[in-house]
Amino acid sequence: MADETTFYVKDSTGDYQEASLPSFQDSLPQEIRDSEIIKGYGDAGALAQAFIDLQGKVGQVPESADAYEMPEIPEGVPVDDTAIAGFKALAHELGLSQAQVSKIIEFDIKRAQGYADADKKDAEASAAEIKKNREAAMAELEKKWGPNAKAAKMELINKVKQRFIDEDTLKLWDESGLSDDPVFLNFLSEIGAILSEDQLILPDGRQTQPRTTPDGRPILQYDNPSTPA
Repeated sequence: MADETTFYVKDSTGDYQEASLPSFQDSLPQEIRDSEIIKGYGDAGALAQAFIDLQGKVGQVPESADAYEMPEIPEGVPVDDTAIAGFKALAHELGLSQAQVSKIIEFDIKRAQGYADADKKDAEASAAEIKKNREAAMAELEKKWGPNAKAAKMELINKVKQRFIDEDTLKLWDESGLSDDPVFLNFLSEIGAILSEDQLILPDGRQTQPRTTPDGRPILQYDNPSTPA
């Protein structure tokens, strides 16, 4: 406890007796009087100065929740404006300073960035696995087609695309990866092989030119099983 100031008071006999002023800690409520933090200050002035210095380091609380400034958020980190507004309101209710809010948000940004980086790595690994499997399936398809047949098969596939598929659908196929799917490519090549035949062979053995639309597209006609012969 700090040294007490000595002074003199007159007693009942008229003589002056030595007395001491109580320390400022003695004037404090009992529940905080014995705090080690309080004991570290010699007088009320020192305690008040420490509080002022602390406020200067911590910073002031903004007048409103909207007054909190956001730190810079790196590109690619998702931002939830509703969640941020809710956090600002809570921070203002708790009396947090701008510096304290900035530290908390910076920590959360790093956390979110870590999740984003992990998701990106997972996506890259998944894409690499898909590519590996597709390359293996394509190798099997080329083996099925036979030696040196790939160029001819791809020509059939391209003819089908050019003749029957519009640009929007082709774009959708490209974006979804369907254009590179070995099973789908084989399907298109078989269609191309059928349509590349110059003549159709009828059930009675006669041959005829396939019917076409005005723009040259073949008309595929199927017999109705319910129609009598």
